[in-house]
This record gives sequence, structure tokens and C-alpha cells, in this order.
Amino acid sequence: MENLAHLEHRLRVAGDRVCIVDLYNRACGACKEVEKHFAASCRVSGLEDDGPVFLKHNIRDDRDDLSDVARLYGVRHAPAFLVFQGGALKWKMRGRDLARVARAARELEEEARAGGRSN
Repeated sequence: MENLAHLEHRLRVAGDRVCIVDLYNRACGACKEVEKHFAASCRVSGLEDDGPVFLKHNIRDDRDDLSDVARLYGVRHAPAFLVFQGGALKWKMRGRDLARVARAARELEEEARAGGRSN
């Protein structure tokens, strides 16, 4: 995911699905460890199924300044995760606890299936 406009587009296309955004920095050693586990447990979604959408975003641009996504969501350090549903930010976490990220996504999906949203 390149920038804020791309994120907004992907969130619109995803609709009510849970979207997990892995925020990383190329120079971050912990981010590289997260990448290994994140890539092993999921794939970057092409939006072709009903499961969560997984996206990645480098919080630093070509000039090593914070990206527009990082600035908007107040992320100054990586690794970090944003979890969206229905286009709205539902959860934000800094660190590399992938189990917490998975729990948050699962809880949102279960809430939606149980009727947590109005039709």
C-alpha cells in the first residue's frame, strides 16, 4: 500500500471486512522479524475472499519522512498495526505481538457475524 489514497481505496473495496495494516520501516530489525511471522500466517489479500484483508505500509517515504498514513494515525515508530472494519479504525497497536492483532481481528469478525452491525 503506497499512500493514504491507496489505503482509503482498499478500505472502500473491502466494505465491512476486517482490514489489518502492518506498518513497518525498512530499517527496523523488529519489523523484519514481524514480517517473517506475518507472511507465514497470512497472505497479502487480493480482496477475493471473505476473510480479513492484509495490507502492508512503510511508514517512511523516499525522503525518510513519515508517510501520510503514519502522520494521520499518529504512528511514529514501527512495527505497528491498524485494524479497520467498515472503513473505520477500530484498533491500533505498536509492537510485535501478532497474537493480540489476531485476537482483535477475530473479535471484530465475531461481533459482525453475531449482528454487531445494523442492516
